[in-house]
Amino acid sequence: ATRVVKLVKILRLLKIVKMLRIFKIPTLLRHLESVFGRGFLRLTTLMSAAILVTHLVACFFHYAAYLAGKDTATWLSIAELE
Repeated sequence: ATRVVKLVKILRLLKIVKMLRIFKIPTLLRHLESVFGRGFLRLTTLMSAAILVTHLVACFFHYAAYLAGKDTATWLSIAELE
């Protein structure tokens, strides 16, 4: 049952991302580009993408350690983060 709840939460997050596309993100990006310049916008986009990918990888490692269970020595149990 808890896995279903987590799946529903992930699906909601994906809906939020989809909604962000619907809102005026392209207009906002054009405005930011005109104010700060294309180089700044590219750097910001690259840094944001790197942070997002790093976060998702960390979430995956946390979930993998969580699935291993409390009987297995994982980095969660060693760091007492369970």
